[in-house]
Amino acid sequence: MKVREATPCLNCEHLAQRVATLEDKLLQTIQRRQMTAAGFQRALEAAREQVMKAATTRVPDTKHARNLAKRFRQHGEAYFRFLTTPPNRPDE
Repeated sequence: MKVREATPCLNCEHLAQRVATLEDKLLQTIQRRQMTAAGFQRALEAAREQVMKAATTRVPDTKHARNLAKRFRQHGEAYFRFLTTPPNRPDE
């Protein structure tokens, strides 16, 4: 009989930590405004690619990790659009 895990495995926690670290790097890139527009766009794209790669490749073979990878594959572009697009605010 196979015993189910009561908590996410250590590999899943490692994956989540790796993705969170890269997300922090992405947010730091967004907050850096002293670079040129082209440099900012390159840094943003590089950070986005790192997060997507970490979240979708070499994923531990557990349900939690597969679910996270599936979410990033399905909704990753919308996630980054949300993070990188300024909100539309009505003229005040």
